[in-house]
Amino acid sequence: MLKKLSGKILFPLFFGLLATCAYAGETVGAVSLTANETGTQLKLAISGPVKYSLSTLHNPERLVIDLRDTRLRAKLANVSLTGSPVIRLRS
Repeated sequence: MLKKLSGKILFPLFFGLLATCAYAGETVGAVSLTANETGTQLKLAISGPVKYSLSTLHNPERLVIDLRDTRLRAKLANVSLTGSPVIRLRS
């Protein structure tokens, strides 16, 4: 379970994708982020089932989501972070 810091989820929050050199997997076609008084939600449109892992890193605080055998098609720079505790998304 993720820890809350000052009423917000892991501030700052980062997003990471792990893709292998021998790509034979699924694609992430769209990414969206919504935030309100109850929390922050990250939505990923993935072309099929994937194996994944979640981990947290420190200094700075961040969340890492590893999606195995995937290729990112969405432009993370186009994802609105307005009103969320997220500072940056990256892959």
